[in-house]
Amino acid sequence: MNDRLKKYGISGLKIGISITIFIFVFKKVLGDESLDLVSIITVPLLSIIIITGIIQMGINSFIQFNLFLIYDYKFKFSKLLINNFISAMYLLAIPGFFAPDFYLGYIYGKEVNKYSRVISALFINRIIGFIKFFLFASIAIVIMGSSMFRMLDLNLGSVNLLYVFLFVVVGLLLFFIIKFFFRKKIIFFLNKSKQILHETKKGKGKILTAFVLKLLFNIVGISGRIAIGLLLGIDIPIYELASIIVILNFLIALPISFNGIGVREIGYIGLLTLYGVPSNIALSFALCEFGITLSVAIIGAISFTFINVRKYILPRLT
Repeated sequence: MNDRLKKYGISGLKIGISITIFIFVFKKVLGDESLDLVSIITVPLLSIIIITGIIQMGINSFIQFNLFLIYDYKFKFSKLLINNFISAMYLLAIPGFFAPDFYLGYIYGKEVNKYSRVISALFINRIIGFIKFFLFASIAIVIMGSSMFRMLDLNLGSVNLLYVFLFVVVGLLLFFIIKFFFRKKIIFFLNKSKQILHETKKGKGKILTAFVLKLLFNIVGISGRIAIGLLLGIDIPIYELASIIVILNFLIALPISFNGIGVREIGYIGLLTLYGVPSNIALSFALCEFGITLSVAIIGAISFTFINVRKYILPRLT
C-alpha cells in the first residue's frame, strides 16, 4: 500500500511540476511577445513533424524485429509498426518513458507465452539507445561548453576558477540525480545487462545491426528537428542547434516531469535565447518538437480505436 501511494505520489508530483513550469513559461517567460501557432505552423512544417515521427517509428520497428529474431521470434513487421504507434499513445497517457515497453512487453509476451525473453529484447533496444544517447550527449556538452565560453568572451587565464566551480556543481548535480532517481535502476540495468549478454552470445550480428539502425533513428530525429528550426527561422549554426536538441532531450529524459512537459519548453527558451532567438520562436520550436510525439500518438490512438471497433463492436452489429 505504501509503495503504491509512493508511486502515485511521485507521478502526481511530476504532473504538478510539468503544469507549474508550463504555466510559468506562458505567463512569465513570454511576457509581451505573442505566440500565433496558427500562422507559424505551415504545411511544410506540419509535414516534417509528421514524417519525422513516422520514419522514427518505422526504424524502431525494424530494430525490434531484428532483436526479436535473437530469440527466434518472428513477428510481422506491419504488426510491430502498428503496436509501436499504439505504444506512443500510452507514452502520453501514462507517466514514465517505459510505458511503451510495458505495453509492447505485454502484447508480444502474451502472444509467445514468454514474457521474459520479449522484455529482454526490448531491454536491449533501451541499452543501445542509452549508449548512443550518452555518446551524442557527451559530444553536445563539449560543443555547447566551447560555444558558451566563446559567447562570454572569456580567456583561459581568467576562467580557471570558473571551470573548477562548474565541474564541482555539475558533478554534485549528477551525483544527487543518480543517487535519488537512478540508483535502483542502474543496479537493475547492470544485472539485466549481464543476463542478456549471456543470452545473446550467438546474436552479435543482429545487435550490431540494431546499433546501426539506432544511429539512423537518432540522425532522423535530430535532422527533423533541425529542419523544424530552420523553417521557424532559427538562425544559429546547425551543429550548435543539434547540440541544444540533444542536451534538451537528455533533460527531458530525467524523471522530474510528466514526459518532459514544461522542462522541454523552459529548456529550449533558456538555451535558444542565449543565441538571440526570440522567446516566442523558442517556445514554438519546443511545441513543434512535442508535436512529433503527439502526431505518432494520434496515429496510435486512431489505430487502437479502429482495431477495437473491428474486433469488438462490428461483430455485434452483424
